[in-house]
Amino acid sequence: MVQRNLLVNFNKYLKLAYICAATLTLASCGGEEASPNESTDNITITVSAPSDFSADENSTISLTANSQVSGGNPDITYEWLYLGDNDQSILTKGKTIKVTLPDVDKDTLKYFRVQAYVSGYLPSSFGNGLPRDEVFVTILDTTPHPPIANAGLDQNVIPNDTVHLSASESSDDREITSYNWQQISGPTITIDNSNSANASFTASTAGTLLIQLTVMDAEELSHSDIVTINVNEVIPEQPELSAPPIANAGNNQTVTSNSIVTLNAESSTDDLAITEYKWEQVSGVTVALNNANESIANFTALSTAGTLSFLLTVSDNDKQTSNDMINVKVNEPASIASAHAGIDAFYNINQLAILDGSLSSSTANITSYQWLQLSGTRVEIINPNSEKASFTPPDSEDVLQFQLIIIDENGISSTDSVSIEIKSPTNLNVAFPTNNSFFSGSNIDVVGSYNIDNVDHNTLSVEARIGGEWISSTINSMGTWRIPNVEIMSTEGKAELQVRILENSNPTASIHYTLNTSPELETLTDFVYQGSGDIAYIIEYSRVLKVNLTNGIRTILSSKSIGSGPIIGYFKAAALDIENNRLLIAKGNPSSLVAVDLTSGDRTTIADGGRELFLGIEYDNENHRMFVSDCINNNIIAIDTNSLIKTVISSKTVGEGDELNCPSGLAYDTENNSLYILESWDHKITSIDVSTGNRTTISANNIGTGLELRALDSLIIDEDNDQLIVASDSNPELIAVNRTTGDRRIFTNDSDNDNDNKFGHNGITGLGTDGTGNWFALYSRSSKIRKYSTESNSSETITSNTSGPELSPLNIGYSEKYQQLIVLTNTGIEAVNPFSATKVFWSENEINKALTNDDLPDDAEHLKAKDICFNKQSNSLLYIRNQNLLMDSVISFDLDTRNSKIISDQNTGTGIDFTQITALYCKTTDEEAYILNRSPQELYKVNLTSGLREKIMDLPNILGEDIELTDNAEVAYISSTGTPRSLQKIDLINKTTNILSSNDTGFGIRISNPYQLAFDEKHQRIFMIDYNAIILVDVLTGDRVIFSKE
Repeated sequence: MVQRNLLVNFNKYLKLAYICAATLTLASCGGEEASPNESTDNITITVSAPSDFSADENSTISLTANSQVSGGNPDITYEWLYLGDNDQSILTKGKTIKVTLPDVDKDTLKYFRVQAYVSGYLPSSFGNGLPRDEVFVTILDTTPHPPIANAGLDQNVIPNDTVHLSASESSDDREITSYNWQQISGPTITIDNSNSANASFTASTAGTLLIQLTVMDAEELSHSDIVTINVNEVIPEQPELSAPPIANAGNNQTVTSNSIVTLNAESSTDDLAITEYKWEQVSGVTVALNNANESIANFTALSTAGTLSFLLTVSDNDKQTSNDMINVKVNEPASIASAHAGIDAFYNINQLAILDGSLSSSTANITSYQWLQLSGTRVEIINPNSEKASFTPPDSEDVLQFQLIIIDENGISSTDSVSIEIKSPTNLNVAFPTNNSFFSGSNIDVVGSYNIDNVDHNTLSVEARIGGEWISSTINSMGTWRIPNVEIMSTEGKAELQVRILENSNPTASIHYTLNTSPELETLTDFVYQGSGDIAYIIEYSRVLKVNLTNGIRTILSSKSIGSGPIIGYFKAAALDIENNRLLIAKGNPSSLVAVDLTSGDRTTIADGGRELFLGIEYDNENHRMFVSDCINNNIIAIDTNSLIKTVISSKTVGEGDELNCPSGLAYDTENNSLYILESWDHKITSIDVSTGNRTTISANNIGTGLELRALDSLIIDEDNDQLIVASDSNPELIAVNRTTGDRRIFTNDSDNDNDNKFGHNGITGLGTDGTGNWFALYSRSSKIRKYSTESNSSETITSNTSGPELSPLNIGYSEKYQQLIVLTNTGIEAVNPFSATKVFWSENEINKALTNDDLPDDAEHLKAKDICFNKQSNSLLYIRNQNLLMDSVISFDLDTRNSKIISDQNTGTGIDFTQITALYCKTTDEEAYILNRSPQELYKVNLTSGLREKIMDLPNILGEDIELTDNAEVAYISSTGTPRSLQKIDLINKTTNILSSNDTGFGIRISNPYQLAFDEKHQRIFMIDYNAIILVDVLTGDRVIFSKE
């Protein structure tokens, strides 16, 4: 309460007081008059109202005023002033008033004022006002009211912004007791502190969010409000783009079918840089594009003529693109002509020399041959415009060179030249080893003959040397001689064989020629190279060769005759352990691991495989362990090379991922402690974590793009280019496999091999690299090592099998009379000098033609025979005719009468029936022929007069292919494809068999498929066809040299 002390002359009035004063100007303002005896002068009144208080709405309150008076005891009048309904002023007199409070929507202050004065007294002056006081009454709203929610203003934000929500503007007549924020639409969010007045969330996705706020008061009355949050996409500021690229696919091309076509986008331009290239074929017969995502792509044009269209798309750093198109017109292939003038040869002065162009070829028909003499003593060429020409040598020794020009029907020409050396005739012949033959042993018997007419052979001796000391021997009465165990001293794979005849110690005749001593490559299985230096290792089935990569010279490091230790089964794969100077070899059948000493060639078994089949091996030098792949159990095994403890690191039960399926080749990634595995049967490449055994497929025919994976053999990691280089037995090229995408492409893609196919169609069985861009591939079928340079994109042959005339023999015969080897080939019959291995002129005759190609004369009853021999006594051709289910027939064709006669069949002759005749041999002096029967394995003879069939002996384990006999019929020689593959010597007197030459008997080239035989009894040697080679066998030692090989 506020009190004011006022004098009688009040200074101020409220509105109502002024109204009252105005109405009581002439009389007292209500109330009673003052008593006459009471003086009103100097009376002081102080008035007071009650203190401020509160009261409920619609309640009745009582207000009582109090006063203090000094200067007298007058009657006091009280007036209360307040606002009523509709804000009307209400004036009420009385010391105490009662007022009913109104209904309010909220707590409301109501103002009351009270003033006092002496009844009936009118102040002389209003300057000081009336004494008054005031009281404030709070009218309490006792009716419950819901709160008012306020979720705040709508907001605009961007993704990843933190949005703050505030309910601070919400209100209640009492108190808000709870808050709840809830999303009702838009991309899903998570609201933090959703039950607080202040909440927040992260705007993760563009869109419009509606968030509802609900507040509640103590009376559990609630109210909601919604706020809209617009999450707007951020539109990045667009950088200023560079100029777009310009694609240039090059000029349209015209090519021939089966050629390699290059697509070159290198002329495409951009102001900064082109970052992506893409080649797509859009029309024409579909081809396989190599390197389609690089600037230079290529493909092989198919044999179908037509036009192919390719779209080039290039992109720059700003993802701007440009396109260009190129059309490639594919024409029918142009003919390819290749002249072949034959191999260099020598002839004696009195021999007719042959020029042979029969191996010339063209994809079209050859229409013209022309022989020209380029140098040497001029001679007359006989039939110079024929495939085969000849000439009579000059009377003196010389070297003549001739050129052959061929032209095909399309006008395509080709040339080749050949050198013919003319020598004086000699009485001296070397029969074993022959000129330019191949033999890789340390010593050999040298065999030959000398014409001793008019000479006492007792005065003669013979000497020979092969790079070493002269060794002497005698010449027998037949003029033949043999010098045993002549040491071979070779240089860079060649040695010079020298032979001379001495009469009474004086030289009278001599001969010399080259003997090739580098061992032939046989049954190749792996190639091992440490990555530096000149030496690499070639792994064969039962040998290890050392090869010099600079000059191609090969030597045998370990074999059955070099080094000690077991060789049982076959060598499959190898790895180098340089620290211990050894090769670690995985061997099959039975499976084991063998260490080969790189100095001595000694072999030591370090782990038996049991029921395992090891196909791959890799050595981890840092951790002294080797990894091997087991094809049978589908395991990868680690073997500690110190303790020899085996640990399976990945298998069906170790590690996760697809199960292995005949794992073979291995490559170890030291940095990542992982192995890359080739899977032979599933045709895929798998990565294995060595720590866990987990398996991940890197590339397969359904993973990655490019070349089909087949017959996978071995691989190497190319770390610099993040790729694997893979060798396949079915592809002539090495394959590059991207380790991330699994995409596959040709790696060795130089055009020389694609066009000339000089490395073979397929059969890569090992590879290596020197780390400077040179790669080496070992070809199992063509027996070559190829060196490929990535820098020059070119290849060369490092080492290969090379030999004498490429005869491709199908059958052979030996003419003692003409001293010729008669050879049947796909192109006809060739005559070969059996000492020099050079082709000579063959005077075609009916007998030799029939014997060589098993074709009977045109007037014979039958034209084709299984085997033919010549019966000199009756001048007839004896041949075998297969009768299918009936017994094979032996038939004679008389060359005089031209009539055929059955000698023996199911109805002719007596004795044991023949069931499967493979070969026939005629003696020259009587009427008996020898029959080689395969099933059962037996040897018979048949009487050519009576047809009587008699069994001579059993031939156990001999699968006979051909037979030759000595003139006295005491010994037979049989080629056998049984076990082992061999040349068998049969003692017909004692009925015994003996292996004359095999891979374990005698020394020389490996025997693989012995077939037709030709016997030179005078020089005790046998010519034997083995696949595409003619092998010459010494019948006394069993040693073998390569007489000719394609």
